[in-house]
Amino acid sequence: MLFRSSVAKTIVVPLNLIQSDEKGKYVFVVEKNSKGKIVAVKKAVVIGETYGDKAQINSGLDDRSVLITEGYQSLYDQQEIKTQ
Repeated sequence: MLFRSSVAKTIVVPLNLIQSDEKGKYVFVVEKNSKGKIVAVKKAVVIGETYGDKAQINSGLDDRSVLITEGYQSLYDQQEIKTQ
């Protein structure tokens, strides 16, 4: 689920979904791979302003991105997942 602020074309997500590694900040999104399987994809993001428990995403996501909001802490890039 994406949250939108009142600023046009701004994507705001829960701050707890944003993770960090040696390459920077990222989130996991749901996508279909070339074999048609549903997988978790690690997407690098650039964070703008934060608003309490939410963060503005300046780049890395678009309004069609579907964030993984449960179990994301133990995922890895391209891991096959099941959605509910």
